[in-house]
Amino acid sequence: MIHSPGDESAIGRIEYIELTDVGQAFKLGRYPLHFHMIGTVNQSYVRGNAIHQTYNRAVTLHGIHYFRVINNVAFNTMGHTIFVEDAVETRNYIHHNLIVQVKSSFSLLNTDWTPAGMWITHPNNIFVENVVAGTDAYGFWFDMQTTSVGPSYSPNICPEGETLGEFRDN
Repeated sequence: MIHSPGDESAIGRIEYIELTDVGQAFKLGRYPLHFHMIGTVNQSYVRGNAIHQTYNRAVTLHGIHYFRVINNVAFNTMGHTIFVEDAVETRNYIHHNLIVQVKSSFSLLNTDWTPAGMWITHPNNIFVENVVAGTDAYGFWFDMQTTSVGPSYSPNICPEGETLGEFRDN
C-alpha cells in the first residue's frame, strides 16, 4: 500500500516486477498494489508488471488522480482486478493492460461475486487498448454512483453526471 497525508510526499513507481500469491482475502485494503487516498499522483505509476494468482484484486486506485496503469498483465485474480474504488478517482490513465481469468470472490464486496476485469466507479478516467478475457462475469463494469462512496463520500461529487474521459479500443 502506498499512502500519504493527501499530497505527493509518497511516490510509487512500480515497474517490471512479478507478484504471485498476493492479496489477502477477507482483509479490506490488502490488495497486491494499492494506491490509497493520496490525491494527485502525477509522478506515480505501475508499469510492465506481471500479477498472478491473487486472492484479492490486482491494482487498486483509491482516492487518487492522474495515476498511470500501463502494460501490466494480471492472470488468475480473485475479485475486481483493476479496481477504481470510491467514485472520486479521476483523470487516471489505464492503458494497454491484459487481464485474463478473473474469478468470483466472496471475501469483500457483493459485486465481487460477479467480478469485472475493470470495475469503474467514475467515468472521468482514460481507458485505452486494454484487453479482458475469461472472467466469471464482466470485462468492464461501469458502476456509476449518485455520490462518491466509502471514506471519500461527498454529496457534492456526482459520478453518474460526469463526462466520460476516454474509453476506446478495449
